Amino acid sequence: ETDKAIQSMKIVLTSPVIKPEAKTKVLNDFVKFVSANPEYESELIEITSLISEDKSVKTLTELGQYHLQMGDKEKALNYFEEVVKQEPKNFNIIKDVMLLNLDLKNFKRAEKLSAEAIELFPAQPVLYLANGVANTNLNKPKVAAKNLEIGVDYVIDDTKMLTDFYKQLSQAYKMMNNIKKSETFAKKAQALSNGQ
Repeated sequence: ETDKAIQSMKIVLTSPVIKPEAKTKVLNDFVKFVSANPEYESELIEITSLISEDKSVKTLTELGQYHLQMGDKEKALNYFEEVVKQEPKNFNIIKDVMLLNLDLKNFKRAEKLSAEAIELFPAQPVLYLANGVANTNLNKPKVAAKNLEIGVDYVIDDTKMLTDFYKQLSQAYKMMNNIKKSETFAKKAQALSNGQ
């Protein structure tokens, strides 16, 4: 009896006496239910708007993942950015926010976030790669190349990421009219892509 269950859930989620942990569990279960039964999405939207602004990191993350699965990157990004505000040192969420910003072509935001994240996690190559992509798209190839060359040294046993670094380095050097270096990195990327 889905309708009665939804009604009960609304009562639980809006009740001032029920603990936030219990509300989070109920909401997370409903997010999973809606993922399997998308026809109830309007109920989910209504319920999330009923809940106070005091949303837990787990709930916000679940809602972000749900919207990502549904293909709504903008909404997912909004939820993940809320998580970053509450947990500014959560690497996985920072990475998701940064990559979503790149996907959505928010290059200034991705550049700022990746630069801040590099300060917190200086040995994470994905941050340098994202920073390089953002700076290349912001027409700052020198900054892109510098950060890409630092980050490439942190890549260990990840051929795909190494290939991406080389492609970005090739592009950055091409933008600086350093064709020789651009071609060198393009060849390295090609060799890795061919499995050599």
